[in-house]
Amino acid sequence: MMNFLRWGMAIAFSMATIDWVLGAKISVSTPSTPSLSLEVQSTGQYYYAGYILLRKAGHSAIGVDGRRSRLVCFRGFVEGDRIVNATRVLPPYQPDSRWESETGMMVDLSRYQQVGQPDEDQLRALQKCLDVFSR
Repeated sequence: MMNFLRWGMAIAFSMATIDWVLGAKISVSTPSTPSLSLEVQSTGQYYYAGYILLRKAGHSAIGVDGRRSRLVCFRGFVEGDRIVNATRVLPPYQPDSRWESETGMMVDLSRYQQVGQPDEDQLRALQKCLDVFSR
């Protein structure tokens, strides 16, 4: 065990030295554990690369989909990592706006990576969607 710790410390020191000398960022890949599907994760806000921002509560999700030229608000159900049986509304997000229902899968979130924090504009867009579906 002691040799293993020394070996690990030597590698860490060597990598830090290489990083310092070369000015490069070195990352060590570690075996990843399977991530939990969105369905079993707690109520909260989730942000995915490609710009899908949603608020999940139980098995329901309301969000904004920015993968297209216009932002689209949606409300659907979470099954695993998928949003299914969704209702979408296109801007300007009024009662007389264009509403679409989509039976089956709307988006498979396992194809997108969860990323850090959305910016202020994205948060405002999500809030508009939450407001639309709360009417």
